[in-house]
Amino acid sequence: MRISLRNPPRRESSPSLRWLGGLFLLLFLELFTTLCSAADADDTYNTAVAKGNALYCLMSNTEEGAQAYMETYKPGVAVSSPWTEYSSLETWGWQLWPAYTEGSYEDVLDNYMSVQLDMDNDGGQAVEHRQNKDVTVDGTFYPLSGARYADVYYPDDGLIVADEIYGPRNNKEIGAKGQPYVKLSQWSDVAWLNWAKLADDVTTLRAVIQFSVSNGVSEAVIEKVANGQKIGGYKAPLKREAGTEDFNALLGTPNGFGVAWLLINHKSQLGIKTIKSVSVFRSKDPLPDGDPVVNMAFEIVDWTDSSTEASS
Repeated sequence: MRISLRNPPRRESSPSLRWLGGLFLLLFLELFTTLCSAADADDTYNTAVAKGNALYCLMSNTEEGAQAYMETYKPGVAVSSPWTEYSSLETWGWQLWPAYTEGSYEDVLDNYMSVQLDMDNDGGQAVEHRQNKDVTVDGTFYPLSGARYADVYYPDDGLIVADEIYGPRNNKEIGAKGQPYVKLSQWSDVAWLNWAKLADDVTTLRAVIQFSVSNGVSEAVIEKVANGQKIGGYKAPLKREAGTEDFNALLGTPNGFGVAWLLINHKSQLGIKTIKSVSVFRSKDPLPDGDPVVNMAFEIVDWTDSSTEASS
């Protein structure tokens, strides 16, 4: 007897079954992607919460207390910034860019300043620094990075508007070549040196606005905090007060921690100041690609024993 080794005839599935199978596969993949995206969003949010909590503890401490806490958070890092002289900007290749002027967002921020911050909206001074010069400091060569920080300062109102933040470490080629980045590199230090030069009394700082948030981590945290709620304009911002997880999350974003470090690193000049609230509001006009312009506002107050504290 001959035994056939041929495969049995294939029975073709009906088109409707093939369609249902494909549909179930697509639904499974969509569900899997959604679950993974949700997990990633939770991780991003939780990381920001932890960072924001630590930053609030550093802000609300004395300089000595903050330094002691820093040893548990970032051992070996000094609380006080070494950059106190305006001439340090030139030393590290930061040059004024005279072509910069206040952007087209003026009406939006004017409205927010007057309605939410109870500030006048006169006297804004637009300042941009670009790190566009090779420098040698203490015998070490530092290549230009092309970094730029553009801000508008309102010394009479106590406001800084951060317009463009593009730090030296965005130039990955420098790191890839094993070259050093300039040591004066943080937005908070450049902003402080400008503020100290322009303000008659540096302690009058009351608010910082980050205009047009475009950082992916910040955007993800804002979306998580909003939880489906539409972000309003200057009349109805999404506001979170100190002492809440959402506040810590917003503070712990890349657009938030620069403001915190501005206060932490300059306690000897500013006194003990903390951020009372973070507000997110939308500009009326979208970006050229149609995406909305979302801004973050940080309300700054002098710390007192009765101030709302995040847990440390």
